Amino acid sequence: AEELDASYCFAEGHCTFSMAPNATLADMENMCDSRFGGRHGWTNNFLSSLKKMMAMPSAFSSLVSTSEGFRTQRVTRVLSKMACAQGIFHCDVQYCKQAYCKNEHFVAKYGHLLPKVKGHLI
Repeated sequence: AEELDASYCFAEGHCTFSMAPNATLADMENMCDSRFGGRHGWTNNFLSSLKKMMAMPSAFSSLVSTSEGFRTQRVTRVLSKMACAQGIFHCDVQYCKQAYCKNEHFVAKYGHLLPKVKGHLI
């Protein structure tokens, strides 16, 4: 699970996300609105794309591995939307910063997944 979490953190830009450590649920909703183009971007049925990917095991296995983590934002983007819908996106960012973003092993392994822009600007 560490590989999946770590790769998610880097791919979604959580390691470069600037936010107050005491962000509220209202702050999180604003972050998610900004990131996904408004409330509809993370509250509508976004799981259909993930369901389609998972229905094709050979395609899904090329996108994720328990030993190599997530290889693309096609999957991690859905996870971020889920975190928004669950009200825990801001918690994910803090968790990533504490557990993975400064860990040399994970920086070396997944640093290449970081988006070109800072996480809060995605």
